[in-house]
Amino acid sequence: MLTYCSGTDLFDLVDELLKQFDADPLQNPLSPEIFIVQNHGMAHWLSLYMAEENGIAANMSFEFPAERIWNLIRMVNSDIPDTLPSDRLPMTWSLLNILRNEDDKELDILNEYVEEEDPVKREMRRWKLAGRIADVFDQYLTYRPTMLTSWEKGRSVTDYREERWQAHLWRNLMEYWSSSSKTEHKHRAKLQQQLLKGLKADIIDLKKLPQRISVFGVSTMPPIYLRILVKLSRLTDVYFYVLEPAGRGDHPIYESMGKTGKEFRSLLKSYMTEYEIEPKILDRRKKRDTHHSLLASFQNSLLGYDTDKADSTDEHILSIHSCHSARREVEVLYDQLLGMLEEDENLNPSEILVLTPDLASYASEIKAVFDTVEESLPEIPFHLTEKNIGRLHPVAQTVVKLLELVNSRFKVTEILDLLDSKPLQHKFQFTEDDLNTLERWIDDTRIRWGIDKSSKGKIGLPETESFTWRSGINRMMLGYAMKEDDDRLFEGIFPYREIERSEDALLAGRFSKLMSLFFKFHDDIKEAKSVSEWAKRIRSWIFDFIPEDEDYFHAAQRIRNQLEKLEEMETLSGFSETIPFKVVQDYLISELEEQKSGGGRSSKGVTFSSMIPFRNIPAKVICLLGMNDGIFPRSKMPMAFDLINKSPRPGDRSHSDEDRQLFLETILAARNWLYISYTGQSNLQDTEFPPSVVLRELQDYFQDAYDLKKEEFITKHPLQSFSPKYFRSERKAGIFSYSSSNRTVANQLLHSDGESPPFIDTELPQPGEEYLRVSVSELVRFFQHPAKYLLQNRFGIYLERDNILDEDREPFQLDGLQGYKLGQELLNRNINNQSLEAFKKVAESTSFLPDGFPGEEAYYEKSSEVKLFIDEIGEIFDQKKLEAIEVDFEIGDFRITGKLQDVYEEEQIFYRFGRMRSKEQIELWIKHLVLQETIPMNHKGTSKMYAYSNKEGVRSVLLPVVEDYKSTLSDLLELYHKGLRANIFFFPDTSYTYADNLFVSGNDAEKALDNASKEWKNNYTPYPKEGDDPYNKLLMKDANPLDSNIFMDNSERFWKPYFSYLITEDA
Repeated sequence: MLTYCSGTDLFDLVDELLKQFDADPLQNPLSPEIFIVQNHGMAHWLSLYMAEENGIAANMSFEFPAERIWNLIRMVNSDIPDTLPSDRLPMTWSLLNILRNEDDKELDILNEYVEEEDPVKREMRRWKLAGRIADVFDQYLTYRPTMLTSWEKGRSVTDYREERWQAHLWRNLMEYWSSSSKTEHKHRAKLQQQLLKGLKADIIDLKKLPQRISVFGVSTMPPIYLRILVKLSRLTDVYFYVLEPAGRGDHPIYESMGKTGKEFRSLLKSYMTEYEIEPKILDRRKKRDTHHSLLASFQNSLLGYDTDKADSTDEHILSIHSCHSARREVEVLYDQLLGMLEEDENLNPSEILVLTPDLASYASEIKAVFDTVEESLPEIPFHLTEKNIGRLHPVAQTVVKLLELVNSRFKVTEILDLLDSKPLQHKFQFTEDDLNTLERWIDDTRIRWGIDKSSKGKIGLPETESFTWRSGINRMMLGYAMKEDDDRLFEGIFPYREIERSEDALLAGRFSKLMSLFFKFHDDIKEAKSVSEWAKRIRSWIFDFIPEDEDYFHAAQRIRNQLEKLEEMETLSGFSETIPFKVVQDYLISELEEQKSGGGRSSKGVTFSSMIPFRNIPAKVICLLGMNDGIFPRSKMPMAFDLINKSPRPGDRSHSDEDRQLFLETILAARNWLYISYTGQSNLQDTEFPPSVVLRELQDYFQDAYDLKKEEFITKHPLQSFSPKYFRSERKAGIFSYSSSNRTVANQLLHSDGESPPFIDTELPQPGEEYLRVSVSELVRFFQHPAKYLLQNRFGIYLERDNILDEDREPFQLDGLQGYKLGQELLNRNINNQSLEAFKKVAESTSFLPDGFPGEEAYYEKSSEVKLFIDEIGEIFDQKKLEAIEVDFEIGDFRITGKLQDVYEEEQIFYRFGRMRSKEQIELWIKHLVLQETIPMNHKGTSKMYAYSNKEGVRSVLLPVVEDYKSTLSDLLELYHKGLRANIFFFPDTSYTYADNLFVSGNDAEKALDNASKEWKNNYTPYPKEGDDPYNKLLMKDANPLDSNIFMDNSERFWKPYFSYLITEDA
């Protein structure tokens, strides 16, 4: 008997279901009630509802449609294996084998597609093609079973030219499976046809059939499943509980979005007619209570009932929110939920359902917002139904990265990314400090990519070890083994000097072992192997790289299970050939990264889930996040040769139509509130993004049907959560917030002049006495960057971006910094009479120079520039350099200590192969003043600085003896101590430019400030200025230091004495 029960509300359907159970209990009380549902959420909801109504819910079996059909098939054929050769994965491997026959003229069109000179690339194209064909054939098995059986009999069913090669290929598959597969059951299309015949002939064992099957809340299933269930109703009771509109379903929204459900109901009724089944009809459709709300009015109109115009005061019950990002959507949602809970005292968080089509993108934002609530706000309990959505277990992540690495060029960023892997760190005992050390070593040894010179040669590049892992690791290991000996090379390798301690040697050893395993892994993949041999190799790699302790064992075991599955594919498909590693790599990565749809279980608190597990589930509040254009509905492009797409039929699967049906069901499932949000505004520029097409249709309908303006039901939110708009005295258009911290910031913005308050608005307490003892180098460091010194030493704030090594390419020319370093090293060696030829070999060994001609050219170009510099100033260095002069003296409360390293017989001399910047002149001035206290016997007491740049040539300056150096130093020390308590508005480049204009060029203060402002900010240059420095930005916020008298006073205070003594010379 077939019973068809229709309703407009799921509660009415389940009440009718309970009535049927009460009226006709199962004859065997130990037999389970069989339910067919389309998601886990429906099974969970039904269980809870029935338990609440009856006090208990037990002995129920919930199945998906495919599960029930397979249970029925196994009643007819009990020897069917769990996996058939025609299942998608084994079919892919079978197709790969068949497609290797390039002599089959019927498949010439496919052979042309995979044509590729490189055999590995050709095999990969063949593997990808096999996967796509398997996907399409898999759909044919469900939606075109009779077409396949016609092909097996040699008959065509369409006029499309693509059918010819597909039919031929399918027949090849059948022959291949007949010869390679042990089971006589080749594919489910035949098994389903056999089941239909079995039902017709009544040969199925009735004792094995359940007394009753209840199909509940299902809105779509393949037509063949529907046929079987309808025909099954001749043998046992089958109940369909179906949501159906009261009218003809001609509401514009229902017409547009309800196609899938409409086709399902139409097919169901047509199969009843075809099999001459007179169903029992139960019509439980009725109008919902409107409560004069826009939501209920809209839902009733969708369901085919005449409705009154909604009360405009309740428009917030159905609201749409446009935000700037996923994070802002979740932040807004939090406040909106607090508003709902405040407004409805009877609303429980467990009655709120938040759904999104893209949970992977929203999961981290949900945790960040709902897990870290400020103290003044109540916590909203919540849970994510899919805990690991969007992310792999660390073991799986590591294995995926390993599989990708060994077939790559071993870029430095790929290795560093792998070193971030927790399992790998655990296996090789790398600490966080170890990783920082390794990154510094890798950077210092100039590793960029490639295992060794042979790996370069294989891609047509010169076979040199420069910039390779082998070169860098050899330098590390030799650095500990060899004692420092100037420029001596060992077999062309220059030892890396930083590995001196025994613990450094142990770290280098562990790292070398890891890299050797990577290299071995890479060597293993060169030759093609059988599927089972690849599985064996990968198991050994997992043992090499993944710990076996309890934290990682189970995750590693799941990957071993995947390898067993891979071996099973070899057996099922009869694939015994060898394949390149890239095919296995692609297979494993796709299997490991495949997201399994789970969830569907609500719990205490707000439930966050993807949409499918909770389709059709009613809830007091339903919120939809991420209803963005291009994300929902899904727009999966069909294969060009897909015959289903070329000749669609009612009941065919369409991701887009299914999603539209899902959206329709969701808006009908909301009982009291329907809340929808999307990312509709750019957070970078003043542009808007359209919402999902289904949401646009909804907006258009509201505007036309309810005579509403767009702004009446769509709320556009500000970019920032601390916008003053959120804290107006009256809530307006859904713009409100409960955050007290954001209110404080908003109030500051409201009562400020548009500029952010300064980071330090009051003077800090006196620093400790240890700051009264200052070294020469510390004093220099302070004046070279006062803001940085203050924030680091008094606040512990370090803003520099971590020295992340992110350059994968070896250089083909010297950049500015490397050019300076090379020039400075050549200059030092010239002055100290050291061998330049020896240094050239060192530079080549250490990958300091680009390979080949570019390196040679750069070296000799810098050598020529250095020679010009030396020719100009060389005679200066005829005088002998003195031993470092110890410094230790007191000025007032301060004590200056340290050493002067650059004092010669007659003068203190500094030289720089680069432009003479303000920072170098700060060092010159401070060290010159310190020299005055410690002038050696027969010394002039003067200081000189020489600099060379392509633009300025050779430049030199002289500072003569300063008689009142103590008062000048004392003044600088006071300024230093002040800078430990407050912002002194001293910025070297900007202050220097101001003072140079004032005291050297003779400009007035206005002109000096104008020129100095270009050093602080200059929008016409791509290079960062002092105002872009992160420490200066934090200290100054939006303020301009040139607007402050303190800037002018302290700039003059430091630079005026310097310029009064400075003598510019011709070198």
